[in-house]
Amino acid sequence: MTDPKKIKFLLYLSLPILIGVVILNTVTKRAKRVEARKTLSPLKQMDSEAIAQAMRTGNMDPASYTVPLVMEHLRRGDIAEVRRLVLTGEDPNEQDIFGRGVLSMAAGFGEVELVKWLLAHGADVNKLNKYGVNPLISAILDVEQTSIKGYKEPPVYPAERPVFRRGSGVSPGARSTGFSLFPASTRKHGKKAFLECLELMIAKGAAVNAADAEGHTPLYFAASDPDMFLLLLAKGATWRSPFPSIKSSLFGKAGNEGLRTVIEKLLPHLSEITAEERGWLLKGALSSRRKGLAQLLIAKGCAKVDMSSVVTTLTILHYAEGLRMLKQEGVPIPEANLRQALEASVRDGVLIDAQILLEMGASPNFVGSLDCTPLTRAISLSDPEMAEILIKHGADTRMRDGRGKTPQEMVATKDENFKLLVSKSVK
Repeated sequence: MTDPKKIKFLLYLSLPILIGVVILNTVTKRAKRVEARKTLSPLKQMDSEAIAQAMRTGNMDPASYTVPLVMEHLRRGDIAEVRRLVLTGEDPNEQDIFGRGVLSMAAGFGEVELVKWLLAHGADVNKLNKYGVNPLISAILDVEQTSIKGYKEPPVYPAERPVFRRGSGVSPGARSTGFSLFPASTRKHGKKAFLECLELMIAKGAAVNAADAEGHTPLYFAASDPDMFLLLLAKGATWRSPFPSIKSSLFGKAGNEGLRTVIEKLLPHLSEITAEERGWLLKGALSSRRKGLAQLLIAKGCAKVDMSSVVTTLTILHYAEGLRMLKQEGVPIPEANLRQALEASVRDGVLIDAQILLEMGASPNFVGSLDCTPLTRAISLSDPEMAEILIKHGADTRMRDGRGKTPQEMVATKDENFKLLVSKSVK
């Protein structure tokens, strides 16, 4: 039999050798990968961001997700290598598969000195990518689409934010909008550096009024930030798209986002746009619950057009204050819309909307969805505050809903507050 002590000794002796072999193998493989990387075409190389995009889209073919080597170094912040590559033959107008170019990416990162250098070494400020977007728009889009909150909060017409004590969804207009959209990379150099890059591109001849295939100009995208917007205006940008449409209109964007600086610059041009566009602007303000902006636009005559589609939208959003504002301007609000909005307000537990709708004349006594009346729905949702508002405005506690139930019968299983509330309403 083999001596166990000898076996143990041999194992101890061979262990360092095995570890050394593993380390040597790892180092050798890494060296081979580095050497293979050097032998790749200097124009193409895998990009980690692109691979992540491939995973998100389900396209796992890495061969289709490559990026110019110069852009990979730019993304990593290796500016010296970017310059070396361009000087040794890299195209400063190279683009990745997403249409981003070296110049627009450098501008988006706020690399002022590199932008100057690229412009002096062949970068074309008006070279369109495969989507028909020029570098100026691309730089602004790069800033928007890789955005973070909190760089700066530009002045906006604030949206109303109804408080949901309970609810089944996100409150319409409750999300914060209108913040500046600058990526983390621009924090290294600051917003001022990014704006300086835009100025350098414009001074070199970048077309400030050139639109993309959908009619969006640089000014349209720049409207997300007042400083960027005012810079382009000062450099000759015009507010009207060469392919005018409501959806590509600055008015529509301004109304939805409530950007005060943009809107105030556009107000003198209200008479130059169609009635439909004025209605679209008001619709955006109302749909995003920006009461102050909506009041301003109504005062400017934007409600003197067909508002039926706006009424429909506000009904779905159960924005009662918006419906009341339109009614005060003589816009007819059908009873069916009031009922639909009231039902949604009860469902989502928004007391202020329900209160306003009832004051506008919405009847609380009808059978709606789920075969419930507004009152039986409030009781089902255990919402005594909503039930109290409905009863105060004439809700019938004896009325049977589509299920054959009355509020009086339903409160038998509820707490004493509900029972007392309903009993007090019985005459």
